[in-house]
Amino acid sequence: MKVKNKSVCQTCRARKLGCDGNRPECTHFVDIHIYNKAEKKIVRNYVPQDTVTAISNEWICTKQPRICGAWVEVLPNLRNGGGTPDLVLSAAIEALATSITTQKLHPNSDNVESFQSYELALRSLRKSVVVDGRFDAELLASIMCLSLVELMMPSTSAALEAHLKAAGQLFQAYGPEACSGGILHTLFAGFRPLLIFEAFQLRQPTFLASTSWTDVPFSKFSASPMQSLLNKAAIIPSLMSQSDLLLDKVHQANFGFELKDLFNRFADALIDLERWEMDYCQEADRWCYWPSNIAVSPATEHYISYGKPLWYTNVTMANVYTNLWAIRIICFSELERLAAHLPSCQVTQDIPLLRPLKLKHIHTYKTALAKQICLSMEYLLRDEMGLFGPASTYFPLQVAYETFLEDEGTMRKEGVAFVQSVVLRLVQKGLRSAPVLVFTRRTLRV
Repeated sequence: MKVKNKSVCQTCRARKLGCDGNRPECTHFVDIHIYNKAEKKIVRNYVPQDTVTAISNEWICTKQPRICGAWVEVLPNLRNGGGTPDLVLSAAIEALATSITTQKLHPNSDNVESFQSYELALRSLRKSVVVDGRFDAELLASIMCLSLVELMMPSTSAALEAHLKAAGQLFQAYGPEACSGGILHTLFAGFRPLLIFEAFQLRQPTFLASTSWTDVPFSKFSASPMQSLLNKAAIIPSLMSQSDLLLDKVHQANFGFELKDLFNRFADALIDLERWEMDYCQEADRWCYWPSNIAVSPATEHYISYGKPLWYTNVTMANVYTNLWAIRIICFSELERLAAHLPSCQVTQDIPLLRPLKLKHIHTYKTALAKQICLSMEYLLRDEMGLFGPASTYFPLQVAYETFLEDEGTMRKEGVAFVQSVVLRLVQKGLRSAPVLVFTRRTLRV
């Protein structure tokens, strides 16, 4: 019979750690206590209130993430999963928690402690990758934490792009099968929207468009509505890249057949999105969004006068529809570009969609979609959405902003003013990268 060692504290006994016997608390307990405070701060400030679950030292990820931001709930398991706290991840967690704290206490101002904790975490991450050659889920979680810190800094998009590129390379090294379950699946579900939206904005193909990456990671858990939408959308950045390559040399030779084929492929992508939405609405058997009488923020109420704010069943639906509308805008913009080089395309011609739309009406339709994105901002910017809601607005808001810039009428002034007011609110919430990510990036081409 094994005798119970009274010098081992209960925390180390439960976690099967080597206890140093210090009193009143062993070193392991002190470290765990400190970092759990940071983890809980991240969860409470990042995840929308109605989706936050209690986290504990024994929390285990065995279920499908409910939202793409649910990855933060696996941080306790990752950091102490092997018994000894992971120093790289601990530094990244501390950097994110420090940034959240400083932005709450001193909104929209630089803070030395925040920058120092970020630099420390970044150096630790670089050493692990370059010197130690590490390759594990803890690094992925560290990259995600530091990506969120970047959103809270008034910097260029270069560092964020570097983080996302590194994450993509790590997932590729793991392979799709490894991402089909457990903690790695949760991290994959959290990163995937960012990686695909980055591909849209860079107008470059993504490995996530391949069948193995759309099917295998969701073979054990059914894809959430957002992930299901991304399965349809992931191929579109590749079409955008082909469009750029083709139109760059269109004056050198006759590429009429290739242009027409690409035009039809964008139309097919729009049809796939239409069918996906129809199937989802039929399955949901309820309204996913509706006009609301809820009062809007004083910061934005004078800019959009044409409709009421849109309200959603939950934050997932808000993300689904704002991104669906943004992706449709992109596809319609590409149809406009290609049609300009196709003599056979007349402005009165119908685009072959499930609900036919004439070429001459594309701009009006794009503007209507951009307005719907804007009308969704009030829902996503509420305090109870945490940081996840506001942070999820970047991509659709940037596409809406570009759409308004194309307008030559009153909608340009009104729409741009509205987006500017939303960006101001994002900055006030601590997301100080918003002006750079919304105003300086370009997804559309004219």
